[in-house]
Amino acid sequence: MKTRIDDYRPAPDDSGLPLFAERPTPSAEAAAKQTPGKVEGHKFQIMLVLERLGPLTDEEIAKHTDLGLNTVRPRRGELVRAGLVQAVDEEGRTRTGSRATRWGVA
Repeated sequence: MKTRIDDYRPAPDDSGLPLFAERPTPSAEAAAKQTPGKVEGHKFQIMLVLERLGPLTDEEIAKHTDLGLNTVRPRRGELVRAGLVQAVDEEGRTRTGSRATRWGVA
């Protein structure tokens, strides 16, 4: 029976086993698959919908652009850091009724 933390550590010769091999994190793998053109296209879609429809929540942006919410959030964050998009208010609502930030063109 294992009773100490050292009992759970991999042995030095186990480093070649798949369980202990260095692997990129899933987010690093996903980021590597994103081509610059694809990322810029998503940002363009977000900017376009915000210019046309005014302030929207992330969920509303996803709905109007047909992008997934997990695509909208990081691209919108990049636009915020670039100074192109800003938080307008917290009057938006999620589909479950929680408060949500509405984003607009800066």
